[in-house]
Amino acid sequence: MKQLSPCHLNKGQIVFVIVGLVLTLFIFLVIILGNTTTSSFQFASTFKGFVSLRSLAISGLRHALYQINQNPNFTTTSLQIIMPQGYFSYSVSNVSSSVKKIDVQANLNSSSLSKILSATATIDSSGTITNLEVEER
Repeated sequence: MKQLSPCHLNKGQIVFVIVGLVLTLFIFLVIILGNTTTSSFQFASTFKGFVSLRSLAISGLRHALYQINQNPNFTTTSLQIIMPQGYFSYSVSNVSSSVKKIDVQANLNSSSLSKILSATATIDSSGTITNLEVEER
């Protein structure tokens, strides 16, 4: 049996082998890049969801603070506000005569992501919020 060496291959066979190798490498690179960009898109989508969720939770906190600013005696057990990207609900309770506890839960329509903010607001005798401590969960 005769072994084939590169010297015994004609030019057409050599070109065919080279083109085959280049195509194989190209397909391999496309698969690798496709997997990388897919996970990048998923990461970008998840990151966008977290930013949107945080923004929604902060909107809920601002809404509660606005209500307290309008009426320093304001308290509520729960209220749900619907926004285009989701909804938030909040509760405001008295800890003492000058301290309010605010809990906000935000949920997105497009996913099961949820964010909870807890805040403590200190109110002076004129009804102005003088201190606000926020904890994100």
